[in-house]
Formats: sequence, C-alpha cells, structure tokens
Amino acid sequence: MKVGPEGFLQSPDLHDGVLTALDLVDEKILRIRARDVRGGKHLIELHGLSLLLADEFRQGNIILDVRFETARAPDEQAIRYLLGEPPAGEPFRSKYESHVRKLIQSIANGELTLVTIGSSYGCSLTALCRKAVVHES
Repeated sequence: MKVGPEGFLQSPDLHDGVLTALDLVDEKILRIRARDVRGGKHLIELHGLSLLLADEFRQGNIILDVRFETARAPDEQAIRYLLGEPPAGEPFRSKYESHVRKLIQSIANGELTLVTIGSSYGCSLTALCRKAVVHES
C-alpha cells in the first residue's frame, strides 16, 4: 500500500475501479472489496472500527479516490459528515464540538485513522478505525 502526502491511496490504483462488497465481520472489523480497472481484486481491512457511514451502495459503485488520514490534521468536514448534524441546543452542541476536537486530535496523534472512499457513482464511505490495511485478494 502506497499513500501520498495528502493521504490518497496511490498503489494499488483504485481510481475508476469498482467497490464490490462491504463485509462487517463483527462490530470492529470491516472488509471492503474492490476491483481495479484491470480486474485486479483488492481487500481493504479496517480494524478497530468505531464509526462507519456508507451511502448509496449500488450495482457498479465506481471509486473516485481512497484516502487514509492519520498522524496529520484530518479533513474536519469528513468527521462532521460521519457524526451527522450537531444538536441544536446546549449543552449538547458544546459536547458535540468537544467530541469533534477529540477525534481530530486522536487522528492527528496517529491513534485513529479516518478512511474515505470518494465515489464517481454509487457508494461513498467514511469510517473511523484504529488501523487500515490494503491487500491483493
């Protein structure tokens, strides 16, 4: 697995590949199956899964990009998207903002990894986990 300086997966190259399956093995492990444009099969495993949001899973989910953010300041909007809309009133809004700051710090410290799969068509995925691994399958 080769990741660029901004966290985008460079190798294997899954751009324009297809996300073929999501397998929640248990509450803490997610296996994501993908196929690259040449037909090569790949498995992305998320260990220590704590939050997951996958939208619009369809036949023919085309991958735009895959991003792993850890040990650096993450995309705050992706975290907010993962958590959902903040509560309207106090003290809930303050607790929500505190939780966002704690997650950002945990990602920046390398304790957690923010994983995003952008989509050209179909499923987009955002997840928070302890560790992410990519294998050929």
